[in-house]
Amino acid sequence: MVASGLLGHATGINDGGDVSGTYWDARQGAFVWRADGTVLHLAMPAGGELAATAAINESRHSVGWRSAVDGSTRAVYWSEFGTPRLLPGLLPGGRSEARGVNRLGQTVGQAYTTATGNDYLAVLWTY
Repeated sequence: MVASGLLGHATGINDGGDVSGTYWDARQGAFVWRADGTVLHLAMPAGGELAATAAINESRHSVGWRSAVDGSTRAVYWSEFGTPRLLPGLLPGGRSEARGVNRLGQTVGQAYTTATGNDYLAVLWTY
């Protein structure tokens, strides 16, 4: 395949050939381009203005983040149906970003240690 039909970029691929990515139209959103050629637009997480993916696993679960109007980011885990779940940060309402997901759904990324600074720690989210 050459193109998903979306203006954007791919961010991850699983062994089955499903691709996660980020697209731009009226706003930035997240998608899964399935190996059969269909495209699933992932639901915008609560409070989100923009969304992006970083990885996809064999069950078509995708991870990434959403940005709010104030610019704050929160890690997101999307189910194979595109339903989002916001992942917790280290602080109440704290910023975080998911970067990878394995076949068990365990998700890795980073969470910021202050509300406004750039210091962050590695995080493993499990379910």
